[in-house]
Amino acid sequence: MNTTLIDIHNHLLPEVDDGAESWEESISMAQIAEKDGISTIVLTPHYGRASNYRNISEVRDKFETLKETLNRNNINIELKLGFEVFLSIETIQLIKQEGQILTIDSTRFIFVEFPFDFLYPNSKLLINWVLDSGLIPIIAHPERNSYFTSKPQLLFEMIEIGALSQVNIGSLQGVFGEKAKKYALFFLKKMWAQIIATDAHNTKSRPPVLSPAFKLLSREMSEFEIQLFVSKNPASILENKMPEFYPEKPKRRNILI
Repeated sequence: MNTTLIDIHNHLLPEVDDGAESWEESISMAQIAEKDGISTIVLTPHYGRASNYRNISEVRDKFETLKETLNRNNINIELKLGFEVFLSIETIQLIKQEGQILTIDSTRFIFVEFPFDFLYPNSKLLINWVLDSGLIPIIAHPERNSYFTSKPQLLFEMIEIGALSQVNIGSLQGVFGEKAKKYALFFLKKMWAQIIATDAHNTKSRPPVLSPAFKLLSREMSEFEIQLFVSKNPASILENKMPEFYPEKPKRRNILI
């Protein structure tokens, strides 16, 4: 497997959210990622939850310090900065104010997340508002949201109007339960998700590794298709280009699995 792996959802930045708790843990996570073959990591600290209205300039300072720290430790990984924005009516205003400051490496792509156990009645409208602001939302880990797994056609409707979505490698590994595993695979096979990322938070239960995707998905799709999810599509996003994907339209009688 000679694929250059790109992880565009990662909580390796220390002491800013529920990810890496120390600079030492950040270094260890980066070493794990490098050993796994990951060449580029987008750091995506949480933003917009009740306790996560971060000072963006402070986050940027930590980001620059981490780049220097990895360089001193001879860890050859390119770091980019983005945010994982909790999507609500309140944060829509923040997105409009901050614009590309919150996006992935100053592109037009922005990670958004919903609550795990429900969706707001106006969730599709929120996605539309992000699109209307000129940004492209990437919905983080829909397979972990009970509403998307009970009504998966809603995810397709959001993809159909211009959003993207990303599943966690941990979901495919069963870290978040059988239901999340089943729907992670379902969304990838339907092309309703276009990216696999680590969503890494630590070195043990949620480490930054992407290479297991090839073994986990080898019976379901070709190596080329897997490369789309872990390399080619993330690379397109960092180039500020829409990834190539062809989502399968849901059939009324065959929407659930």
